[in-house]
Amino acid sequence: MTHEDRLTTNEQIAFDDEYIGKVRDLSNGAAKQYHIVTLGCQMNVRDSETVAGMLELMGFRKAQRREDADLILYNTCCVRENAENR
Repeated sequence: MTHEDRLTTNEQIAFDDEYIGKVRDLSNGAAKQYHIVTLGCQMNVRDSETVAGMLELMGFRKAQRREDADLILYNTCCVRENAENR
């Protein structure tokens, strides 16, 4: 994979925006809640923040408690053994 292959193209951004809009429309105004559990390195923290932003664009809001969430995402890393073991 070249550096250029990893860059986000305008076409990919447009596709992502369309998908986010479709998911938002599915909720019919009902606010869904999410909870993200992040294990691993600081890249996982950044990725979780990115996903949280995308979920909020889709109409989700952050749940204060895991038990209240409609969606729970476990973001972990198999590169670091400690995170995988947790």
